[in-house]
Amino acid sequence: STSLRMYNLQFGELEGNIRSNMEIDFLNDHSLFSLETIHTSYRYEPFSIMLQGEGTSDSLHINSFNINDDLTAELILNLYPSPSFKLNLSGEEVGLQRYLRYFITPYTASHFSGMIDLELELDFPHTFNGRARGRGLAYKELGPCNNELTFSLINGLNNKRSFRDGIIELSNLLSNMQGEMLASATGRLHLNNDLDIDVTADLDNFSLQELMPEIELKGLVDSEWYYRRADRENEVGVKLNASEVSYRGLKLDSLNVEAKQRDQILYIDEFQAVGEDLFIADIEGTLGYNLITNRFYSGTDQIDFHFRGDLLKILAHNFDFLEDASSQTELELHFGIRQDELSVMSGHFTLEGEYLKVLNQPARAEDIQIAMLFADNRLSIDKFESRIGEGKIFLRNEIRDNEHDFEIGMLQLGHFFAHTTENGITIHIPSYFPHNSVGNVLVSGRDSEEAEIRGPFDKIFIIADLHLSNTSV
Repeated sequence: STSLRMYNLQFGELEGNIRSNMEIDFLNDHSLFSLETIHTSYRYEPFSIMLQGEGTSDSLHINSFNINDDLTAELILNLYPSPSFKLNLSGEEVGLQRYLRYFITPYTASHFSGMIDLELELDFPHTFNGRARGRGLAYKELGPCNNELTFSLINGLNNKRSFRDGIIELSNLLSNMQGEMLASATGRLHLNNDLDIDVTADLDNFSLQELMPEIELKGLVDSEWYYRRADRENEVGVKLNASEVSYRGLKLDSLNVEAKQRDQILYIDEFQAVGEDLFIADIEGTLGYNLITNRFYSGTDQIDFHFRGDLLKILAHNFDFLEDASSQTELELHFGIRQDELSVMSGHFTLEGEYLKVLNQPARAEDIQIAMLFADNRLSIDKFESRIGEGKIFLRNEIRDNEHDFEIGMLQLGHFFAHTTENGITIHIPSYFPHNSVGNVLVSGRDSEEAEIRGPFDKIFIIADLHLSNTSV
């Protein structure tokens, strides 16, 4: 009998006690043993193991193996006349979140919920099958749903059913809590030296609201997903068609996607979104980027993005402080990878706005003219002006490559400079102007014609003079 204190040098990883007992009968070549953990934790989460077994010089039989009181197993190992290994594992109402806490952070694990029933049978090297049923599975607002995964070892090449050259066949069904099927998947894992894999999942007339009832996302989706691994090369792909998609104020008549991800290249053959006669957005091309691993690979590949539509009206539909708007907009951007980072290589933006109505502002912004250019992660404003009341406001930018430049991601915006015509723009300033009154505001710099707006965004600094007229303060 022994009692062992165990711990990991990395504090909190593994800690607890193990009590074990072994009896050996050398004369009859037989042994008995048992093991149990006491007050044991891994990554601060409690876990327990209890096992009992017996053995000989060439065999081992663990007839009772219990993990956390919800997983049980039986294991048999024989060396004679030929090596063999048998394992039967089962569990009922196994808490998904509890076991995830052993492998991911407690905060991330707390977003998961659901129970799993598990059955697994292994008789190496010729038998391997199992079933995992998930009930009430959810992640944040995704779900809840039910899932059933089955797998089995079937004959491979040369009609052999073996881990050395066999095939594991997979089948998966995803359903809602009422038992109605949402998606299905099938696949094969070829157990050769390269571990070739071919898995396909189909979602037919799939309702986004069924799977995400807590999110204001609606729509019907038909899609096919696949994962293939051959000759040690990986490929993930999707073909997707969606209709009647809506999220809060944004509605799509259609969304069509055809894309695939290889180890170092992302291919977008088609990505087109059409929204309520308001816009058409297209993305296509290739990029040295792995979406799954979030790794970049420098090269000459390029993704092209093109947007045509009424951008101001889209914004008005999604922001409460904008009442209404009308515009014609075109945005074209070309993305590439430079020095292992995503870069805006080139592009342009033009907007001709008929009007923009801001909440609680009597005067509309009209005759809005914007023209911008993008090059090498830099934005250059060629034209930015609008009439508000009797006057006009103008905006330009200047990149100075210092700590006061505004930046959005990889894109440098620089300093902004604004001014108005001499008669000023007609606006209402809450807390300064009487209710329902307006005034003319002339914007200029302290010692120049232009007001300066410095960054960064978390520390904005404005150098300006505001001259008020035709109002009472």
